[in-house]
Amino acid sequence: MYDVYAVDPMFRNSATYDQNRGSELQRRHLAHDSLQNNTNRPLNLFFLNMTAAGKPGIVCIQEWWGVAPWTRAQAQYIADRGFRVLVPDLYRGKLSLEAKEAEHLMGGLDWAGAVEDIRGAVAHLKEEGSKAVGVTGFCMGGALTLASAVLVEGIAAAAPFYGTPSPGLADVSKCSVPVLAQFGEKDNHAGFSDPEAAKALEGKLKASGCEHEVVQVPGVGHGFLNALFKDGLEANEKLGRPTDPSAARTAFDRAMEFFAKKLV
Repeated sequence: MYDVYAVDPMFRNSATYDQNRGSELQRRHLAHDSLQNNTNRPLNLFFLNMTAAGKPGIVCIQEWWGVAPWTRAQAQYIADRGFRVLVPDLYRGKLSLEAKEAEHLMGGLDWAGAVEDIRGAVAHLKEEGSKAVGVTGFCMGGALTLASAVLVEGIAAAAPFYGTPSPGLADVSKCSVPVLAQFGEKDNHAGFSDPEAAKALEGKLKASGCEHEVVQVPGVGHGFLNALFKDGLEANEKLGRPTDPSAARTAFDRAMEFFAKKLV
């Protein structure tokens, strides 16, 4: 069903990667039929901690950059808390560390197809022994996390960060799974992840009747979780985003505690 490749060199060389931890990031190339999808597009999947039999699984969804070094470090952070982690490469190997090019990549994304990628990833984690599966993601991945919570069966909980889906992709007022959504208080991405977008999301989740919490993290802007990792911090500083590593850690740990309670 898949081929296992060596640990990704970009991740191995990241300042956040500890070669002594033992849970190395591996890449598997899966045909979509093995993921129960119908798009017939191959998909690269990055895995962590998959030898932890029976442990809950989390699908971790990239930002607009692609599967950047800090995305992989975020996956390691999650795996270090005992979860099995899968990172689908939604851009099929494309990656940019420049904002304009990343915006172009996101603009060319087949969003409905990405939801199908996530559907297959959730199914694959379950096939490999995770009885409960959650989804988290950042920016573009946050929007896809919420869309998947509405559209993908088998998700037990969703923890999106600073992103909301368009109504044409998913009607969040129909969500039925627990949601913990976190946004930066100083985020200026209007209609997507700014405080007004966060408030609008809260209203839709309230209308859905699902268990939910929407947190606006004080003093930080868009992409604030990246501040936990050297490469991501540098990217945030380059973009002039308000950053606070302490607030980022508190927010990430809040999400991990949420998953520990819901993925049982």
